[in-house]
Amino acid sequence: MENSKLISILRCFGNKQMKQLRDFVNSPYFNKKEEVAKIFDVLMEYHPDFEPAYIAKEQIFSQALPGLPYNEKDMGYWMSDLVKLIEQFIVTEEIIQQPATQFPHLFKNYLRWNLEKPFQRTLKNALQYQQNYPLHDAQYYFNAFVIKEQEAAFFDAQKIHSHDESLQEAINNLDVYYLSQKLRYSCEMMNRKNMLIAGYRFQMLEEILQYLEKEPHNEIPPVAIYRAILLCLREPDTETHFDHLKLLLRQYAGSFAPEEARGMYIYAINYCVGKINRGNQHYLEELFHLYRQLLHDRIIFEDKYLSPWTYMNIVVVGIRNQQFEWTENFIHQYHQSLAPQFRENAYNYNLAYLYYNRQQYGKAQKLLSEVVFEDVFYSIEAKSLLLRIYYEINETDPLLALCDAFKIYLRRNKLIADNKRELYLNYIKFIARLSKIPKGKKEALQELLQQLNNTKHIVNLKWLQQKIQEKLT
Repeated sequence: MENSKLISILRCFGNKQMKQLRDFVNSPYFNKKEEVAKIFDVLMEYHPDFEPAYIAKEQIFSQALPGLPYNEKDMGYWMSDLVKLIEQFIVTEEIIQQPATQFPHLFKNYLRWNLEKPFQRTLKNALQYQQNYPLHDAQYYFNAFVIKEQEAAFFDAQKIHSHDESLQEAINNLDVYYLSQKLRYSCEMMNRKNMLIAGYRFQMLEEILQYLEKEPHNEIPPVAIYRAILLCLREPDTETHFDHLKLLLRQYAGSFAPEEARGMYIYAINYCVGKINRGNQHYLEELFHLYRQLLHDRIIFEDKYLSPWTYMNIVVVGIRNQQFEWTENFIHQYHQSLAPQFRENAYNYNLAYLYYNRQQYGKAQKLLSEVVFEDVFYSIEAKSLLLRIYYEINETDPLLALCDAFKIYLRRNKLIADNKRELYLNYIKFIARLSKIPKGKKEALQELLQQLNNTKHIVNLKWLQQKIQEKLT
């Protein structure tokens, strides 16, 4: 039973939801099978762990229905019924929590029953909800379309022969909703197409872009932003598209839920990363400003926490922009914003990385000793950084000893992907060889540099190239 659909769903429920679900399951309107309610009541006792030793079908059956002989077939039916009830509960809760999904059902029935006063009251409530809706995303325009559509239907039902503006407003809002969603998903398709070989068809997109060339809809946040993102993806060399996107993000990011706004910024971040990878270092500064804006608007947080990978990316970008003081303040200020399971490792590693780049090697080395190596990612990155520190302070013996230990770790750890293992094994090989070649040994160094340049899979490539060049001069 532990691997059943029923248990997998219930494991996702919090205590409050379980209590609400119990009321739902025990409601005779939704459930008329007493056995199903009793089975749920027993299962609730084992939430949230549902330890296998206590939830075997036979045990749950005997506790819920004492005295009855176990029947596998009946138990299967009741479990299936319970899953259907849970799914009904999920849908019902979603509808209750989102009034906009309720209005169409009320409109439809009041119109069918020709009840003008209830219809008008619902219309007033819907308009008030729309007025208070905090966002101006695609859903905002869809909600407006539904309201105006029902206004138009009610007007038509009155058989009044006069002009009705609500029909025009309905189709205008539907157009905006369509354009917003069409552009949004076209951006995602274009992004995937750039990364993967994917045979997507962009039907009617050219016609839409031609239309928006004449009617840009710059005052409509979702249309304006997704159009700008799409143009950045299609024409990355036209940098005015990116400038326009930055302007729109500053102006309209607050019009979207944090998750959607964060996704918009990720497109802008990826654009900068692409430019940097092609050698345009000006976009390092642009990237730095994007991250600062994300922090300022608190869009960057996911479930109240800052991702440890985003935390590290911001540290790297800050250092590459020579913003050492700002970066150190960031590391300390946002330490507590990291999820507890990542907090100390992320803090110690990133502060060590900052000290390394400030050439404060002793401080960096001390912090790396506090990184807990149970986490594979931080274990690898800490060892990799420590090798660079040993090289910089000319500690050849500890460097070579760490190289040997690092190789064993990479080869024995089954959690490390083969491609990542190769990246770091190559790095170890070259830093060990470089540490053994004295400065001025041009022939050996040039041969090593040529071999390095011919190696496709390796981390810290630019650092190794730089260190070889330093010994050549």
